[in-house]
Amino acid sequence: MQITDKDHLIAVLTPGAFVCASFLLTWQLIFLMPLLYFVYRKLALPQAKDSTLKVFDLTVSLLLIGAVVGGFVAGLTVVARDGEFAIAGISDGLIVAALSLLGFFYYLGCLLLLSVKTYQRKPYTPKLSMEIFEALRGKRASSGNTTTP
Repeated sequence: MQITDKDHLIAVLTPGAFVCASFLLTWQLIFLMPLLYFVYRKLALPQAKDSTLKVFDLTVSLLLIGAVVGGFVAGLTVVARDGEFAIAGISDGLIVAALSLLGFFYYLGCLLLLSVKTYQRKPYTPKLSMEIFEALRGKRASSGNTTTP
């Protein structure tokens, strides 16, 4: 499928638009990403659709990683309180603040790199992206092409 200049421009601006929208929508942003994906698919904008899918994959992946790390830190906090001792960095909440800032700046950096690489027409996949939806999309596409003898 031919990638037009309009498609390319929308694909470059999509990650930045997510950053701007995240300050206004917070949790509704999770619903905006799939909606935009289907709108771009309907409008036949393949590069913008792929860019949106990568941002959605990264967002969900970082939320899952944050939930796992948060559960681990919460468990250590409970153990420290029950044992009436302090674990450096965890009992005072320093590790939570540090990991939150690190995750935030990683997310912003990945969105910026995605915009730049899309502008240069080069592929980019963030290192912490689990590519959940890429795998589901590929599995669905390949399952329709199988033939049984």
